[in-house]
Amino acid sequence: WPDHVSERSLSMSLKTLIVLSFALALTLSQYSADWDSLDKRPIPEWFDDVKFGLMISYGIYSVPSWAQVGQYEEWYWHSLNTNGSATQQWHYKTYGENFKYEDFLPLLTGELFDADEWADIFYRAGLKYFVPLSKHHDGYTLWPSKTSWGWNSVDTGPHRDIIGELTTALRAKGLHAGVYFSLYDWYVTCSNTLCLAIFASLPCSLESVYIYRVSVRLSVYMLAACLAGRSVSHDQ
Repeated sequence: WPDHVSERSLSMSLKTLIVLSFALALTLSQYSADWDSLDKRPIPEWFDDVKFGLMISYGIYSVPSWAQVGQYEEWYWHSLNTNGSATQQWHYKTYGENFKYEDFLPLLTGELFDADEWADIFYRAGLKYFVPLSKHHDGYTLWPSKTSWGWNSVDTGPHRDIIGELTTALRAKGLHAGVYFSLYDWYVTCSNTLCLAIFASLPCSLESVYIYRVSVRLSVYMLAACLAGRSVSHDQ
């Protein structure tokens, strides 16, 4: 495990999983595991009516904000650890070989971020919903997650609850707030993907939903595909 993943963090993950699993079980108890039942779940009227929304990615990778053409800057850490990659070469030339990914944290100040200003711009542009990225594959969360202790935007970096501020500001303008959550994590060393789901992603994912009561939640399907025994590329 890397330095930022402590025993306390793992303990909190397990406790959070237990509590949220009970809440999730209560929520899903009215449906059974078949399409006839699931298709009866009502879709919110607003979701069918709105035509314009926006998603934005923001995180540690926003500091270097660099990627080879055709690749994602959000994958900066992964590319940095890929020997001979264009990102690694650029990083070594720009920051030096001893500059680690986590060394970007003091530079992630967010001094120009104003949630109220963002919400006002979105409102005047005609947006009906906004989905910020809450956690990418580096595991860094933009809220004070109890399952990502010491590796979030409140304990480090800007020292602000980015998701909390945005959720409040969006709702004040009558906009629907959501989150995008990446289940897949690079830093977790587990013997299998079920371990990854239980001890890393699932507790954190459920936490973001129940704390902020978001209207939209997007996520990659990679974990489900891995659990099914299929390999997937990040393009999928």
